[in-house]
Amino acid sequence: MQKIAPLMKNVRERHKDDKKKQQEETMRIYREHKINPAAGCLPLLIQMPIIFGLYQVLIKAVAINSNDSLSKINSVLYFDFLKLSSVWDTMFFGIPLGAAPSKIWASAPYLILVPVLTGVLQFVLSKMMTVDIPQVPGTKEDDFQAAFQKQSLFIFPVMIGFFAFTLPVGLSLYWNTFTIFGILQQHLLVGPGGAAKIFNKIGIKKK
Repeated sequence: MQKIAPLMKNVRERHKDDKKKQQEETMRIYREHKINPAAGCLPLLIQMPIIFGLYQVLIKAVAINSNDSLSKINSVLYFDFLKLSSVWDTMFFGIPLGAAPSKIWASAPYLILVPVLTGVLQFVLSKMMTVDIPQVPGTKEDDFQAAFQKQSLFIFPVMIGFFAFTLPVGLSLYWNTFTIFGILQQHLLVGPGGAAKIFNKIGIKKK
């Protein structure tokens, strides 16, 4: 997308009064350069079933804390080796996986670090994937696109951080792990991108 940015700018200049022609030329450029605009959504779509399933596990299964509930689970398990002999421990390094920071942060203030970390990691990844949009003086379309990109850079991490504050901690830990791997992959394959200044400040450079 960064490489074809000048071509996209040229299309908007040549057909600024014909939106249909802009769309046709844009699709032609995508085909010629073998670009799928929806490809960036694929990793998120793949993990959505995992997120929904993990959410149900954290809300229902992890919250089980009585022998009666344990008996109900064992009654639906076909193989004996899968049956549980006791209620499981839901703590992970002192963090309750099934609890949401919004509900217990008063008694466990350290949990506020989880949504903060979630938002920061998401901001770093979004910043790495950001490309400066070339602007043409006097064109509102480019000004709007640049402003939208800048706002999205902050809005999306804040939104994800808010979700991490209201959802179980275990879900946030999964999302953070996925984001960390995304940051490593982006840095190794493409480089720091728009986060180059941030990486330079902390002494991280692409080899």
